[in-house]
Amino acid sequence: MLARVAAAYAAVTLTSALAATALRPQDGYLRRRRRDPLRDFKAQFDCIKAFSETDFSKDLREIGIPVLHGDADQIVPIDDAARKAVKLLKQGTLKVVSGAPHGMCTTLADQINRELLAFIKT
Repeated sequence: MLARVAAAYAAVTLTSALAATALRPQDGYLRRRRRDPLRDFKAQFDCIKAFSETDFSKDLREIGIPVLHGDADQIVPIDDAARKAVKLLKQGTLKVVSGAPHGMCTTLADQINRELLAFIKT
């Protein structure tokens, strides 16, 4: 059970589903962003650089998590990412979210959170 919770936590972290719904101006994030917007740009650039240059295929073969992906994602098309990644997972399950865009963790947070919580409970 602990391994499933850890995998689900990783999924939540990767998708930012729960974090996206919890951002509030009083949390300080928005105040920091207004003060130094280039710092956020650098962090985003470093993140994109890291995940685009790192081969995660070995890691994927060790874990079993649900892959949630919107079929309307124009930033990372489902055929280029989710359909390939799920084949590498030890126990992967692809859940296609109909009509969901790239930012589905924010725009469809309640639906994504329900899917992740259902995974944790199994």
